Amino acid sequence: MKALFNLATGLLLSGLCLAAPLAASAQKKPAPAARKTTPANAEAAIRESDIKRDLYALGGDHFRGREGGTLDELKASVWLAEQIRAIGLQPAGDDGTYFQWFHIQRTRLTRASKLSIGTHQLKPNQDALIFAPTNYALTAPLLYVGTGTAAELAKVDINGKAVALLFSGNPTADMSFRRYLSQVLRDRSAELMKAGAAAVVFVADPRAQVVYEHWGHTYERGRYGLPGDPNVKVIDTAPIMLLPESAKDWVQQAGQQLVVDLKAETFQYPSVNIVAKVPGTDAQLKKENVLFSTHQDTTACARPWPATPSGTGPTTTPPAARPCWPSCGPSSSSRPGARPCSCTTAPKSAACWARATIRPRPRCPKSPSWPCSTPR
Repeated sequence: MKALFNLATGLLLSGLCLAAPLAASAQKKPAPAARKTTPANAEAAIRESDIKRDLYALGGDHFRGREGGTLDELKASVWLAEQIRAIGLQPAGDDGTYFQWFHIQRTRLTRASKLSIGTHQLKPNQDALIFAPTNYALTAPLLYVGTGTAAELAKVDINGKAVALLFSGNPTADMSFRRYLSQVLRDRSAELMKAGAAAVVFVADPRAQVVYEHWGHTYERGRYGLPGDPNVKVIDTAPIMLLPESAKDWVQQAGQQLVVDLKAETFQYPSVNIVAKVPGTDAQLKKENVLFSTHQDTTACARPWPATPSGTGPTTTPPAARPCWPSCGPSSSSRPGARPCSCTTAPKSAACWARATIRPRPRCPKSPSWPCSTPR
């Protein structure tokens, strides 16, 4: 049984996130029967050339970044299912297929949303990041308060005004800067609003600018979740806003007005899990399950990729043609003798969504079940 488990583990590790080796002939033939192997040659079956080929196929231009909720994601899902079938895993999805369909709820700002400061017309989530889709309208005088220290705030009256301040501060050793940035923006906004501010606008420092450039495009897509998830509920509270570092000079000008007219929309669209299994052979442990889980989508391409050290990487190619690479990595839970059950999920928070969508309609028996080990 260890031999079969090692074979399944090797195949899943090399094939689940990156997919199995792409062979046109294998796609048109019945799934091959499992062959006997040993732990040594099971590991040898994982080859760098295969992984690289599949990485470039799944991360290449054809699937355009596999953004959740697009045909590109669904095309990549079909490709992955075919690779999984070709290596002999059994389907465990709906109606005898590898697919388990479900709905995703998406909430985002509409294109009709508007934002301006003085004479500067700002396109939401491009010229200024809005951290949550909201229905909100406001016109208020803008007051610049430096970094918003107690001494700086003591000199001004923020009541009824939109407060603009520079981001500042340092995270603790155990916190990432990106998480710290989100925490500061959330907490400082709440403090200033409680003190009477009508709205709060942050300006990025050099560190926050890196986050702005790397993650900013994700806010254009809004929030994702299963229907009913509180995360996708449309809200009507004042937005948390972050301007790029380049706004530092002009945002300090006196006499400017902040005009906010944000509109949110929410809708559902189909997505899919790819679910497969390998039967266990141990008399007792085959009643148990080991779940290997990852996600097949990513956030598509909204920013140019920098050139590679050799100068061959794309820098100015149009969005539809920019290569995007899989953002996940395989992981496993060692339970020799149990039934490996694989699931690739889409999109976003794969671990939570895999559990949430599989639990109501289990593909592997619910009990007993061993840890779902999922990369984030």
